[in-house]
Amino acid sequence: MNPTGIDRDYIRQTLKASINNLKQIFGKQESVYTYYQNLDVLFVAMPKVANSSINYLLIERAGLLPEDTSHYKSIHVVKNRLRISRHMLRKLPATTFRFAFVRNPFDRIASLYVNKILHEDHAITRKFFGLIHPGISFSAFAKAIACIPDRLADAHFKSQYSWLYDRGQCLVDFVGHYETLADDFRPIQKRYHLGDLPSLNTAMKTELDELYDRRSAENVYRRYRKDITTFGYENSCQAFISTRQA
Repeated sequence: MNPTGIDRDYIRQTLKASINNLKQIFGKQESVYTYYQNLDVLFVAMPKVANSSINYLLIERAGLLPEDTSHYKSIHVVKNRLRISRHMLRKLPATTFRFAFVRNPFDRIASLYVNKILHEDHAITRKFFGLIHPGISFSAFAKAIACIPDRLADAHFKSQYSWLYDRGQCLVDFVGHYETLADDFRPIQKRYHLGDLPSLNTAMKTELDELYDRRSAENVYRRYRKDITTFGYENSCQAFISTRQA
C-alpha cells in the first residue's frame, strides 16, 4: 500500500523517458562528412539533399558497393562507416576535393515533413519532449523547428550553413544546388568517372502550396535565413512568401 498516493512507477517511467530525451538531444550529433580515402573526396551528405544518390555513385566508384542494393538504406550502412567528425576535416590532405549540395529550405523542410514525419515513424518524433510528435500538422512542425537551434537540432533539420561554414569560412571547394543537380554534378562525374545519378530514395512529391500558409513560411524563412541568403535563395523565397495566405 502506498500511503502517499504517489504513483512511483509512473514517476520512474516519466523520469526514464526524460533522461532518454536529454541523451538524444544533448548527445553526439550525427556527422554528415563522408570521406572516400581512395578517391581523396569528401562529400558533405546533408539529409534531404540527394545524399543517397550521390553516395551511391561514390561508393560504387570506390569499390565498396554492397551486394544488395535493392534498398537505398543499404547505401547508408556503407556511408556510416565512412563518416568522419567535423574536427577531423582539418587533418585531411590538402589535395582532398570537398563538395556539397544544398537545397531550398522551403522544399527541404516540406520534403522532411512528408517523408519522415507524416508518413514514417521517424526517431525525430521521439525526441524533443514531444514537441515534434506523430501526426503533427505542418504549421506546428514549422513552428517547432523554428524554436530549436542548430546546436540541439536533429541532422535532418539542422541548417545547411552550419554544416558548411566555420566562423564565416566555407569548408568545401564546391557547393552545388539540388535544383540544378544534373548540371552541377556533371563536372564531378567526369572528374571521377562516376555513373549517372540513380533515383534511390524516391520521396513522394511535395506540394508546397498545400503545406505552407503565411505563418509557416515566415517561420521557415527566419529559421533558415542563413541558408537562404548564403546559397542564393532569397528572391525565390521572398516571392513564395508573398503568395501565401495568412
